[in-house]
Amino acid sequence: MKLNDQDRIATVDAWLAGFNQAITGESDEQVDANLTALFHSDSYWRDALALTWSLQTMAGNESICHTLRAVVTDIGKTGLQFDPAATPPRMVIRAGIDAIEAFIQFQTGAARCRGIVRLTPDASQPDIWRAGTLFTASA
Repeated sequence: MKLNDQDRIATVDAWLAGFNQAITGESDEQVDANLTALFHSDSYWRDALALTWSLQTMAGNESICHTLRAVVTDIGKTGLQFDPAATPPRMVIRAGIDAIEAFIQFQTGAARCRGIVRLTPDASQPDIWRAGTLFTASA
């Protein structure tokens, strides 16, 4: 799949805006529903001390949403955004799959953090991009 620079930036920007909005939900159910829409069912999130204060990998949409909901108070303070010091969003092939890869940054109440998100189109709705992998780390 070919996307120009502006389309890649717009796609990642929309996903980041959706994530930032999702974590500010009024109820656990609302947060879960909003986050579920952002991740593939078979997605992965690897956190290295940024949000969970441990090194762990969550596999699957349900596990990711449950863990993010548990730390939503901390991550709701400052939203995810592009890392201006990093490479702009680009197309990559990871595990044989075309993805948009973007470097991100954010701040929690305790640390400055960075990460990488890789977005791929939904199989049944190709214009909807969901995260297949998310990596977050304390900087």
